[in-house]
Amino acid sequence: MEWPPERRFWEDVSHLILGHYTAQAYPARLAAGPAVHNRRHSPMLGEHNEDILSALLGLTAGEIAQLGRDGIIGTRPASTDSSRGFR
Repeated sequence: MEWPPERRFWEDVSHLILGHYTAQAYPARLAAGPAVHNRRHSPMLGEHNEDILSALLGLTAGEIAQLGRDGIIGTRPASTDSSRGFR
């Protein structure tokens, strides 16, 4: 079934990996609500690490880099290799 464009059932979203795609909009529309609900993509793993760790926790760039080197934070899923202690 095609939805009329004026219903704004679908919204265009830009994603870092997926590129541009069409997503379902929030189905309810409120008179005082935003015209577009999908204003940005879902956060990527670790995308806001530096912002959160520096602004909210006061960590320095060096401390954040060390957390990355130690494998505490990152932008890729942790290994599930059982030899590293993961089960």
